[in-house]
Amino acid sequence: MRSIVLSLFVLFASPAWAEDSAATMAALKDTASECRYMKSLCERVQKGKARVEQLKNETESALAAAQQNTTREAVDAANIKQAGYQGAISGTSQAMGACSQAENVLKSKHASPPKCFKPCCD
Repeated sequence: MRSIVLSLFVLFASPAWAEDSAATMAALKDTASECRYMKSLCERVQKGKARVEQLKNETESALAAAQQNTTREAVDAANIKQAGYQGAISGTSQAMGACSQAENVLKSKHASPPKCFKPCCD
């Protein structure tokens, strides 16, 4: 049941976050604020990637355990891990999109990127 609820949340989550990040970046008035905002988006992407990797490993272990022990509990545990992994992928993808949108706005606001700018959205 949990995996179904989580899967539905992942499928129907709003993609508005990327639009909000572009609008936020456009509204910032100084370079220091822009750099702080980009740093926060970069940290979100990095944490998301780390979480995806962690959940990938946990999911692989749970799936292997479910293949060895085909009890209902083992299969349910594997399904829950897999749903969490898919949710982390979706969330990280949204974070990367938001980061990329903000990065594009930042580049459009300046003739050359601010000195503090480091690409990090990939």
